[in-house]
Amino acid sequence: MEYQVFTDFSRAINHSEDYFLLDVCGKLQISNTLFELANEKYQAISKWLSGATPTSILHGADIRIVPHGSFGTGTINKPYKKDEYDLDAFIEVTSSKYFTPEELKEGVLNRLQEHKYYRGIIEEKSRCLRLNYVGQFHLDLMCAIPSRNQEGILVPEKNDLNQYEWSSSNPEGLGVWFDEKSKLYKTLKNDMSEREFDVVPIPELQRTLTPLHYSVQLLKRTRDVYFKEEKKGKKAVKSIILLTKLAEMYSGERSVGQVLRNSIHILEELIKEPIVRNPKNPQETFSDIWNEDTHCFMLFCEWVNFVKQELFLFFEGENYVKKIEAHKNLFGENISNSVVSDYGIKMQENQKAGQLSVNSVGGLVIGSAGSEIPLKRKVQHYGDSRQ
Repeated sequence: MEYQVFTDFSRAINHSEDYFLLDVCGKLQISNTLFELANEKYQAISKWLSGATPTSILHGADIRIVPHGSFGTGTINKPYKKDEYDLDAFIEVTSSKYFTPEELKEGVLNRLQEHKYYRGIIEEKSRCLRLNYVGQFHLDLMCAIPSRNQEGILVPEKNDLNQYEWSSSNPEGLGVWFDEKSKLYKTLKNDMSEREFDVVPIPELQRTLTPLHYSVQLLKRTRDVYFKEEKKGKKAVKSIILLTKLAEMYSGERSVGQVLRNSIHILEELIKEPIVRNPKNPQETFSDIWNEDTHCFMLFCEWVNFVKQELFLFFEGENYVKKIEAHKNLFGENISNSVVSDYGIKMQENQKAGQLSVNSVGGLVIGSAGSEIPLKRKVQHYGDSRQ
C-alpha cells in the first residue's frame, strides 16, 4: 500500500525543504503486507519454541519474542539497492532451570532445527540466529534470559577467547526511552513562526511517527546511499548509534529539517568523543567497533563530512538546481526524482486551481490569496521532461 506522508501541501510550501524530506520518508515506510508477514513469523516461531519436548532446556519455559532495533522503534527503512529487509528480535527465555550462555543458544538452535522449514533457512551467527526468508527479509534472533540484577536481559556473546559469556543488554528499555523522547514535540506551544508538525499515523506499525522518527530514517538513508555507493557497506555506522545520538539531542523540534540541521553538531561532537552507550544500560557500549577498527571510525568521519556538505547545499543552496542535486546525493537518485515529480504535480494542480501566488518578498504561496499576487504565467518545475 502506498502511504503519503504529507497530504496538506498548502501548509508546506513555505517550508519546501520539509516537504522534500517528508516525502522521502513516505517512500521509505515498510508495507502493510511485510509488517503482517513479519508478525506471522514471530508468532509461529514463538509457538514452535514453546512446544519444546521434555529433553529440551526450553521445555516448560516462558518464551517471549520482542522486536527491537529499527523494526521495534519504527525507524525501519526500505532497503537501498537490495531486496531484503533486516529485522531484529530477541527471544527471552524465562525458566527455573539454570543453563550457560552456550546451552541457551544451542537449545534454541536445536529446537528450530527440529522444524523442517526452519532447518533449511537457519544460519548461526556469532551473536544471533538468522532465519533467511529469501526475497522478503532475514530475521536475526538474539537469545536472552531476564537479568536478575538489573533492568534488561542477558545475551550469549563470545569473548576474546572465543568463549560464550553473558553480556548485559537492554534493547526493550532503549525502545521505550526513544519513544518517550520522540513525544517531546507535543510539549511545544504552537508558534506562528514554526508550522505545526503533521503527525502521520503509520497503520503498518500501529504507532505515530514523529519528527524524531523521520530524522533517524533520513540520516540512515544518507548512510545507506553513501556507503553503498562507496562499496563500504560493511563499515557503515550502526543504526543504533544514529538513533541514540539523535534522540539524546532531540528537544521537541517540529521541523524535520531543523532536526537534521542540529544533527550535524551532534555528529561532529561524536567525532571528538566517539563513545555511545545505551542510556538505559550504561554497561552496553554501541561504539566498541571504533576501538577495534580505526578504519571504520575514519569512514564514519568521512560520512559526517559528506552529510554536512550536502545538507548545507540542500538548505542553503542558491537555487533549486543545487538543492535538488544535494537531495539526490543524500537520498539516492531514484527516490529523489520521485519526490521532485510529486512536488511538480502538486504545484501544477494548485496553479490550475488558482491557488498559487507570489507574496510581497517574491516567495511562492499556496492557498487563499490575501495581499499576494496571483500567479498567471506558466511555471516550469524541476523534473519536468519539457525543460
